[in-house]
Amino acid sequence: MKSYIDKRVVEINGKLRTRFQEKHAKSGIIVPARDIMYGMIYPAVLGTGLVLAVLRATKEDSAYSRFHDSALYVAFAAGLFYLFSFTSGSEKKADKTEIAYRWPTFLVDFLEVILMFLCFYFLGLLDDHLVDPRLSPAYGFLLIDVVIIQPVWRLIAGVDVLYYLWFRAIVVIALLAGILFGLHSGIIHPWIDLLVCLAISSCVFLYIKGTPEFHFESMSSAGAADFRRGLPENKKHSR
Repeated sequence: MKSYIDKRVVEINGKLRTRFQEKHAKSGIIVPARDIMYGMIYPAVLGTGLVLAVLRATKEDSAYSRFHDSALYVAFAAGLFYLFSFTSGSEKKADKTEIAYRWPTFLVDFLEVILMFLCFYFLGLLDDHLVDPRLSPAYGFLLIDVVIIQPVWRLIAGVDVLYYLWFRAIVVIALLAGILFGLHSGIIHPWIDLLVCLAISSCVFLYIKGTPEFHFESMSSAGAADFRRGLPENKKHSR
């Protein structure tokens, strides 16, 4: 069953590449758009959310309260997810050329930033005092990102749309569980959020393990050698 689905995924990616991406997602980067997004907007919102999550943890009156605060689990999972979504900008196409980062790609990234902000907002991280998180909407914004925003981004950026489909399927199931249990309060819910957090974290870990760009060995031998001994003298003072 898995081999059949994997084969179909390869076929679908191939059709999307030949029918759409080769015509509408040619390699090329609008550098100011990329720099504005990945140099300012995206890290600003993500970093603020992570800092607010830490501040929320410090507001809890005991370790027991922190351990049973569902907002912290969801914030950690969301932060981890968006942290590695942020690295998508450094991806290459299958032929090792640059992605297509133009204004439509920038717009989709901006929509993801809005979803990220809304996720942190509904977790209650923006409030001055501790408030109960609204978990179902927070999980819902993450789900929209995984199911809609990221596939659209990958399509118009010119990279494989169904990249790591199995991991995405696991994340979708975990988020759906979070949405359903988020509709009900109770002592069991923090444990559900912990399991969702562990599921997403595991998928992120496996993604890192299986992605060559995250491994030092993926560098060229010459580039790795330069990295080990530092930049050449004529480059050290180039700035």
